[in-house]
Amino acid sequence: MHKLKGIKRLNKFLINMKWDDGLDATVKIAELRKACPCEECGIARNNPPNPLALPVIKNGEFEIEKVEPIGNYALKFTYKDGHDGGYYTWDLLREICEANALPPDEIERLEAAANSDPTPQSNHCSGDDSKHDPDDPRCCHDIPD
Repeated sequence: MHKLKGIKRLNKFLINMKWDDGLDATVKIAELRKACPCEECGIARNNPPNPLALPVIKNGEFEIEKVEPIGNYALKFTYKDGHDGGYYTWDLLREICEANALPPDEIERLEAAANSDPTPQSNHCSGDDSKHDPDDPRCCHDIPD
């Protein structure tokens, strides 16, 4: 089993995960939410909506509010729409990374799009411990051993 060593929200679209075997994967936050392991999301995935109905996207559905380690085996994501119902095990996160890791040109495109967003962003640590704010979801998070 691979172990997650670090996670960092790069912008409102992307999250980067570093693994003990050297894998460094950036994925869309939307892919994390789509793979939510909670029962409610599992039921929704297994019972697709009516194809004639318009999709419903909740405000904040694909934005991370908070990341919490769960022991030494999982993370709990709280999304800005309040959803926090599942524990993302290392195995699940690894599967998400392997299936959805973005190529450099797509990361660059999404970073440019996030940087052109007029929504003000709070200062985050960018690895500077003096600015580290564990409550800021964009702040880098070291995963405990």
